Amino acid sequence: MKKKEKDFLAKLKAGEEEALGRLINDYSPLLYRYGMRFISNKKEVEDLVQETLLAVMTGIDRFKGESTLQTWIIQIFRLKAYDLFKQQEREPAYESDDLEYLSLFDERGMWREELSAWKHNPENLLLTKELSECLDRAIDQLPPLQKQVLILRDVEELDSDEVCNILGISSTNMRVILHRARLRVRGELSQWMKEKSK
Repeated sequence: MKKKEKDFLAKLKAGEEEALGRLINDYSPLLYRYGMRFISNKKEVEDLVQETLLAVMTGIDRFKGESTLQTWIIQIFRLKAYDLFKQQEREPAYESDDLEYLSLFDERGMWREELSAWKHNPENLLLTKELSECLDRAIDQLPPLQKQVLILRDVEELDSDEVCNILGISSTNMRVILHRARLRVRGELSQWMKEKSK
């Protein structure tokens, strides 16, 4: 654990107001973004963020430093979300077959067909609201575990070890899940690009 994190943790354990404010400011947006990807009810997500931060504040003495503080906080959030799903008798969707997305690529992982729209002006395409909406839809349609891995790794840019710790999966499994998620998202973007280039 880095000295800066150790100092912050000591202040948090001492209940210093500045550290509590930093906890709220630093982690509320991360938890909210993460939660909104899985729970469509804004109020439920806000409540889960508050419950999580309260649990962190009251249980900070139990944090042993076996993972990063961020990993520990996200794990608490995930457990609270799981409890919410259980109470409401909601089940996450099961993973579906990824074969339709794999067919877009050859044996080397390259596009089977060149998409001319990608070549013309990718900078302008990336700036469009439509592409952003397509990307959000593609991520939202992922099976739950793929969605979590993709968001934590590619959107929130956590390192692989943190993602594995948060989700309780092996690094090999995480890489496979991330690869499948990226293929699915890439497939959706590919379809969108084909439609735009007609």
